[in-house]
Amino acid sequence: NMGRVRVVVQQMEEADLLVDNVSQYIHSGRGLILYVCFLAECTAEDLAKPVKEIMEGKLLLSAEGRPCSVLDARGNILIVPQATLAATIKGKYLQYRTLVEKEKGLELYNHFIHLVRQTVSARVERDAKQASSSSSSSSSSSPSSSLSSPSPSPSSGSDDIVPVVQHGVYGNRQGMRIVSNGPHSHMFEY
Repeated sequence: NMGRVRVVVQQMEEADLLVDNVSQYIHSGRGLILYVCFLAECTAEDLAKPVKEIMEGKLLLSAEGRPCSVLDARGNILIVPQATLAATIKGKYLQYRTLVEKEKGLELYNHFIHLVRQTVSARVERDAKQASSSSSSSSSSSPSSSLSSPSPSPSSGSDDIVPVVQHGVYGNRQGMRIVSNGPHSHMFEY
């Protein structure tokens, strides 16, 4: 039984992703790159499980070197559409017969991004409520200053870090520059 969603997850210290097929890149700090591909039978209902498992799975190392989730590390997330994950080799040629059609793929990609953002926002809100209820003293850093940081780097114990979710453009060439502490990549199929 073949899956409907394929995701390759890679740790990054930082990455730049081409978004205009020419020269405009977006920058992301420490966290995870999610290369995502939707197969022909995929529906929006198939996306909740991979998002939950990837966001909550212990796929990163903390500053202390212990496994933790991207949510616990307050890591950034860079989502990259990657149709090539649907490829099979027939003879000498690549085939993409299992790939979702382009318009449906774009809808699924946008929904995947929405679910990731929703998951990150819910965690940030939950953490903020817990911090305010457990702390009676006021912090010297204002919440608005942490929100203005374009690409914060997660570190252990930094409650003011807000993870950044960024994404590539569906259908475009996905040129990348990646700095990683190793090719720590995992492939998941749902």
